[in-house]
Amino acid sequence: MNGEPLVSVIIPVYGVEKYIRQCLDSVINQTYSNLEIIVINDGTKDNSAIIAKEYANIDKRIKVYDFKNAGLSVARNRGVNLATGKYVAFLDSDDWIDVNMYKTLVQKMEDYQLDLVECAVTEYNMAEDTYKVFKYKNPLMKKILFAKKSFDAFLHTVVWNALYTRELAKEVVYPEGLIHEDNYASGLYHGLAKKEMSINQAFYFYRINPLGLSRGVVKRPLDKSLCFTLLVRDLEKLGLDAEVSKWQLACELYHYIRNINNLYKVISVKKDLYIFLMDYLDFRRRLLTKYMFKKRDIKIVE
Repeated sequence: MNGEPLVSVIIPVYGVEKYIRQCLDSVINQTYSNLEIIVINDGTKDNSAIIAKEYANIDKRIKVYDFKNAGLSVARNRGVNLATGKYVAFLDSDDWIDVNMYKTLVQKMEDYQLDLVECAVTEYNMAEDTYKVFKYKNPLMKKILFAKKSFDAFLHTVVWNALYTRELAKEVVYPEGLIHEDNYASGLYHGLAKKEMSINQAFYFYRINPLGLSRGVVKRPLDKSLCFTLLVRDLEKLGLDAEVSKWQLACELYHYIRNINNLYKVISVKKDLYIFLMDYLDFRRRLLTKYMFKKRDIKIVE
């Protein structure tokens, strides 16, 4: 299409029949038309896949692939394997995007020869019917220096607000069997990218939906820490800077230990893990951790 590079848009689908029309409408009406729209039916039991196939009959850019349910990570991995575009994007099927998103992001990728470009996000809270915009503290950096001062906790731990080269997308395999998989994948994308950019145009609309793809699962509070553990391991294997990921991991472990609930109770922590927390937590959290261990009588063991 006039020499425009092909963009593969990967949309996993499960249990979103109320929202998938808005999602697909936002994609097929993009001002950038050279799209390969890959819908991964992750064994949905509602009418989501049927609706997607109705769209595919109308718009030949849409291809629907049916699989048994295996989770979001597997669905995204399958989508990447099917992608043939120069660029790859992820879109959750209960979210939607601005009509100019891909045109703008492709232009940035082409003009600056980037490995990835990411945009600001508008969060829509269904329960309260409110919108909140998340912008970057330091937009337009050509290479994100992954340090705490330039790290945006929300925007840098999601994957769907960005465009990636297919080569970069294929280097990252989402961890199967874990939720919070974005924390792993986003960190690896940023670690591997040699040149990247962020812009403060909020093109992506993220729906807070308790029944959605990643929000409707049984909560597993340790999974986020496990994802960051895998991220630290793989960044170090590749010889990449893992310091900010160690800080993220320490913060998540701190919240896991601190949390009071009916699922678990932390009664002891290994000495090397306690030392890790003291090394990577900020001063305030270090003080709170010491107080918490003393108050709850949490043992430090060899």
